[in-house]
Amino acid sequence: MNPYFREMEPQTMPEKQENGAPQNASVCKACGAALAADDKAIYMKLISRNASSFLCIDCLGAQLGCGRGPIEERIRYYRESGNCTLFR
Repeated sequence: MNPYFREMEPQTMPEKQENGAPQNASVCKACGAALAADDKAIYMKLISRNASSFLCIDCLGAQLGCGRGPIEERIRYYRESGNCTLFR
Protein backbone atom coordinates (compact mmCIF):
# COMPACT_ATOMS: atom_id res chain seq x y z
CA MET A 1 0.00 0.00 0.00
CA ASN A 2 1.29 3.44 -0.94
CA PRO A 3 1.90 5.47 2.26
CA TYR A 4 0.93 8.73 0.50
CA PHE A 5 -2.58 7.63 -0.41
CA ARG A 6 -5.17 6.41 2.02
CA GLU A 7 -7.64 3.82 0.96
CA MET A 8 -11.01 5.36 0.07
CA GLU A 9 -14.36 3.70 0.16
CA PRO A 10 -16.19 3.53 -3.15
CA GLN A 11 -18.90 6.15 -3.57
CA THR A 12 -22.24 5.34 -5.09
CA MET A 13 -23.81 7.65 -7.63
CA PRO A 14 -27.47 8.70 -7.19
CA GLU A 15 -30.02 6.92 -9.31
CA LYS A 16 -30.74 8.75 -12.54
CA GLN A 17 -33.85 9.07 -14.66
CA GLU A 18 -33.85 8.19 -18.35
CA ASN A 19 -32.98 11.80 -19.27
CA GLY A 20 -29.87 11.69 -17.07
CA ALA A 21 -31.19 13.99 -14.32
CA PRO A 22 -31.11 12.84 -10.69
CA GLN A 23 -34.46 11.42 -9.61
CA ASN A 24 -35.05 14.12 -7.00
CA ALA A 25 -34.51 17.03 -9.43
CA SER A 26 -38.23 17.37 -10.18
CA VAL A 27 -39.52 17.51 -6.59
CA CYS A 28 -38.93 19.95 -3.73
CA LYS A 29 -36.20 18.67 -1.43
CA ALA A 30 -38.10 19.94 1.64
CA CYS A 31 -41.76 19.06 1.05
CA GLY A 32 -41.72 16.78 -2.01
CA ALA A 33 -44.01 18.98 -4.13
CA ALA A 34 -43.68 18.80 -7.91
CA LEU A 35 -41.50 21.60 -9.29
CA ALA A 36 -42.25 23.85 -12.24
CA ALA A 37 -39.58 25.46 -14.42
CA ASP A 38 -39.95 28.75 -12.50
CA ASP A 39 -39.30 26.98 -9.19
CA LYS A 40 -35.98 25.65 -10.47
CA ALA A 41 -35.04 28.89 -12.24
CA ILE A 42 -35.58 31.18 -9.23
CA TYR A 43 -33.73 28.75 -6.96
CA MET A 44 -30.78 28.78 -9.36
CA LYS A 45 -30.90 32.58 -9.63
CA LEU A 46 -31.10 33.28 -5.88
CA ILE A 47 -29.24 30.36 -4.32
CA SER A 48 -26.88 28.53 -6.70
CA ARG A 49 -26.51 28.11 -10.45
CA ASN A 50 -24.92 24.71 -9.82
CA ALA A 51 -27.85 23.30 -7.81
CA SER A 52 -28.99 19.77 -8.54
CA SER A 53 -31.85 19.70 -6.02
CA PHE A 54 -34.32 22.51 -5.49
CA LEU A 55 -36.96 24.03 -3.20
CA CYS A 56 -40.47 24.98 -4.32
CA ILE A 57 -41.41 28.66 -4.15
CA ASP A 58 -43.21 28.23 -0.81
CA CYS A 59 -40.27 26.46 0.86
CA LEU A 60 -37.77 28.90 -0.66
CA GLY A 61 -39.80 31.81 0.66
CA ALA A 62 -39.87 30.22 4.09
CA GLN A 63 -36.10 29.64 4.01
CA LEU A 64 -35.43 33.24 2.96
CA GLY A 65 -38.01 34.59 5.43
CA CYS A 66 -39.98 36.56 2.87
CA GLY A 67 -42.89 34.35 1.84
CA ARG A 68 -44.16 33.54 -1.64
CA GLY A 69 -45.15 37.04 -2.84
CA PRO A 70 -41.71 38.67 -3.17
CA ILE A 71 -40.33 35.61 -4.95
CA GLU A 72 -43.18 35.69 -7.49
CA GLU A 73 -42.45 39.40 -8.03
CA ARG A 74 -38.78 38.56 -8.72
CA ILE A 75 -39.81 35.87 -11.21
CA ARG A 76 -42.09 38.35 -12.98
CA TYR A 77 -39.29 40.96 -13.02
CA TYR A 78 -36.69 38.57 -14.51
CA ARG A 79 -39.17 37.27 -17.09
CA GLU A 80 -40.24 40.76 -18.21
CA SER A 81 -36.67 42.11 -18.31
CA GLY A 82 -35.60 39.37 -20.72
CA ASN A 83 -32.01 39.58 -19.47
CA CYS A 84 -31.89 36.33 -17.51
CA THR A 85 -31.59 33.18 -19.61
CA LEU A 86 -33.13 31.10 -16.82
CA PHE A 87 -36.54 32.70 -17.39
CA ARG A 88 -36.85 32.50 -21.18
